[in-house]
Amino acid sequence: MNNNRLPILCNNFTCTGCGACENSCPLDAIKLEPNEEGFLNPIIDNTKCIGCLKCEKSCPIINNKKPKTSNRPKVYATWNKNKNIRKESSSGGVFSALAEAIIEKGGVVCGAAYDNNMNVNHIIINSIDDIKKLRGSKYVQSNINKIFREIKKHLENNTLVLFVGTPCQTYGLKSYLKKDYHNLILCSFICHGVPSQLLFKKYISWLEKRHKKNICNFEFRNKKIGWTDSVRKIYFNDGTNTITTLKEDSYYCLFGKRHNTHRECCYNCKMKNLNEHSDITLGDFWGIGEKYNLSHKKAIIDGISACIILSSKGDKIFHYCNNENYIFTEPRYYKELQNRNPALYSSAPRDKTRNTIYKDLKTKKFSEFIKKYYTITYREYVIYILRKYFSKIIIYIKILKLK
Repeated sequence: MNNNRLPILCNNFTCTGCGACENSCPLDAIKLEPNEEGFLNPIIDNTKCIGCLKCEKSCPIINNKKPKTSNRPKVYATWNKNKNIRKESSSGGVFSALAEAIIEKGGVVCGAAYDNNMNVNHIIINSIDDIKKLRGSKYVQSNINKIFREIKKHLENNTLVLFVGTPCQTYGLKSYLKKDYHNLILCSFICHGVPSQLLFKKYISWLEKRHKKNICNFEFRNKKIGWTDSVRKIYFNDGTNTITTLKEDSYYCLFGKRHNTHRECCYNCKMKNLNEHSDITLGDFWGIGEKYNLSHKKAIIDGISACIILSSKGDKIFHYCNNENYIFTEPRYYKELQNRNPALYSSAPRDKTRNTIYKDLKTKKFSEFIKKYYTITYREYVIYILRKYFSKIIIYIKILKLK
């Protein structure tokens, strides 16, 4: 050992699972392993550790390296001009435009994708055809694995890299690299928190048993009805699929409405208030047009992204996409974005059921687990029926209102 002690890393309450420590260890003495709730936490193999403490030095939480906060960010309402890509995206399809621009410049893109077993991992792609793997919201924490090391190799070979992840993942990469690379563009998204892969896997297994089919793809926010009324769509191996509203989706409601499945650190997130750990922040532009007029009101139905520019690198690639006609952009006010996006500046509230939900996940049958923690109100049920059977009427009414 080089020092007199072993490294002291984050615990279950403070660790974000960013992967910086695991990637930093020169002897692979650290591995992120699922804890009892299914969240990845660092485990040290004391027989391999030499006490170099590179893991500690790379951890943004331990070192408390608070990045500068942008007080006057540039904010745009944005959407992809390719209608098919926009339709397949959760909001306005801006990520796909950025990814396409990077790949056409000879670069690579790193983001979260499902594998064949419906696990979510960060992968690196260099083909425009593979962008679809990274497209769409995945409300589960992805596994970084050793991807930071691969990114560093690309950067040192002068390859242009676009990394997309949660704010803690982008900050973890920045902390691991320990210096700014001119050919790295960090893109985070407005994050509400992350459930564990254990919960998601049990949910997938439960759905497969109910439908008696294997799931090969999962869309949390399909735009069959529209952007503001997204539906969950499940694809099965036999070529069939099924949809339901998010109001009826138990997993989504526990995550997005009751906020009781998040990682513990998400309730006290250190990455809020537009910290400049990223070059660009993307998200849904909820509330667009409510207070300030939008020149293309009909565009709201198909989804609009909020794009927040936080650096000169972010500004350069964003305007390249605009100039090359990938995207439509319209300058907006940050206060307008803040109004309906509290996740920009505050952590999710911690519901008291968070104390027991993951304990019950391990001991109860999933059907019993859902019955205990998820109930749909009469009002939500009525809305579900209306949306399910009168979706075309709803869309038509919305179009009339926007004219």
